[in-house]
Amino acid sequence: MRTILTLAALIATVLPALAISQQSDTLCARVMMKKERAALLDGKDARQMEREGYPTDPYAVYRRAKEIGNMRDAWGAIIMAQEGVGAHLDLQKADGLWKDYWCTQVLPAFEDNPDRTWGVLQTSAGRGLPSAMFRISEVYAKGELSQGVNPRLSQEWKEKYEAVRNRRTFGGSCGELSAPVLQKGQCKVAYQNPDPEKEATLRLGYISNAVLQHVVSWANGDGVFGLKKNSRLPHSTCNQFFQDLISLRGMRVVAEGEAQWRTFTGPMPTLPNTDPHFREWTYNGTRFVQGYVVVDWNSTRYVLRAHRVCAGPLTQSGACASLTFAHLDAHDALGPEIACSTQSVAAPYWNNWKGSVTPLQLSTEPKRN
Repeated sequence: MRTILTLAALIATVLPALAISQQSDTLCARVMMKKERAALLDGKDARQMEREGYPTDPYAVYRRAKEIGNMRDAWGAIIMAQEGVGAHLDLQKADGLWKDYWCTQVLPAFEDNPDRTWGVLQTSAGRGLPSAMFRISEVYAKGELSQGVNPRLSQEWKEKYEAVRNRRTFGGSCGELSAPVLQKGQCKVAYQNPDPEKEATLRLGYISNAVLQHVVSWANGDGVFGLKKNSRLPHSTCNQFFQDLISLRGMRVVAEGEAQWRTFTGPMPTLPNTDPHFREWTYNGTRFVQGYVVVDWNSTRYVLRAHRVCAGPLTQSGACASLTFAHLDAHDALGPEIACSTQSVAAPYWNNWKGSVTPLQLSTEPKRN
């Protein structure tokens, strides 16, 4: 009997440790331990694709990156799949790729580092991946990953998730456009969520993602995303506004009602808060937006308007050969100047514009709480 009791006591001592070392997650059937993953990758060369070349198909890139343990390349493959680069654009399929990344790579690799895990989840949800949006809602609801319980943020992310979870294209208003269709300025039949609040939230995500792509590209030396010096609000205020936009925090969409914006509508009648002509599409993996969405930021309402412009040259028929997202304005009810007006300037032309545009210092890294 004493032996049995001693064994029982030993088991009782060991079980809690086993429970702690074995992770679980609502998105995963099973989460392997960090040492299991390390054993699978033992002897593998994480930089093999850098030397031998990358496949063009993002799903092939992901499979190989997973085999050799290169999480950076795996994440890049997910972005490619989400943006339709090298494969047909299918959000649900790309989301499945992210779930595998989360369960088989992120959770084991950062088993003892919840801050790193949280950073990956924030970035993924910010990119509009449905499963990440669902999971971040759970984190705020339960207070996981060293985050406090926050019912408001949990509900916000749940609503964002509901708005995109059944869509096969992220920002699929127009989907992936071919060059002829793009040049003609045509768009396929646009999908619109019947719930104005959800549709507005989705549109804010489209604009945020387009700006984020722009900022990342310009940070690599391609050009500058800056604030026009004739903007009415201080540079620091506008910088924080656009930082919160690309971080998808501190902004609430206002879908119902209508208003007149002096620097946007001028003498025209009021405009509905939900833009009836909003369009969003992808071309060669790059996101473009055209239209506006009304947001509440720091207790003030702004109409956030994205422009598309022709990067030229024009074709013989007069159509635009290369459209790009280049301007983003935040209008408020005051004036006469636009509150915050931005413009993208390609690197070769910066010397011509630096007298009227000041660079915005925007971080693309997830904010640590």
